[in-house]
Amino acid sequence: MVRMQRIFTPGPVEPYREALEALQRPMISHRSAEFKKLLASVSEKLSKLVRLDGVSVLLSGSGTLATEAMIYSIVAPGDGVLVISYGVFGDRLVESASRRGARVFVIRRSPGEPIDLGLVEDLVSRE
Repeated sequence: MVRMQRIFTPGPVEPYREALEALQRPMISHRSAEFKKLLASVSEKLSKLVRLDGVSVLLSGSGTLATEAMIYSIVAPGDGVLVISYGVFGDRLVESASRRGARVFVIRRSPGEPIDLGLVEDLVSRE
């Protein structure tokens, strides 16, 4: 049996057999009692996983939605945010933090280019 290598990068990627099998099951209505029970279970487990005292909210959307939700959950207008950007996704984080009103400090690097930890320490210590 050939074992698929797990690749954790943006797609396209080959879907796992388990994911394809799950897609063959009947849909669950988002208004059903079954879905509400499943959502409550996932939310509870997620809160425990990240040691959240408050309420976790599950969103269905793109990586951009995840970035926006994260920024708006933890960054207040005027906060200092350091982004180390290696390209499009890092630049999207810069845009999101800027829209939030954060003071954004950016270190841009090319893929594979190392980060100067002294520069990171300098920027963080100034804040």
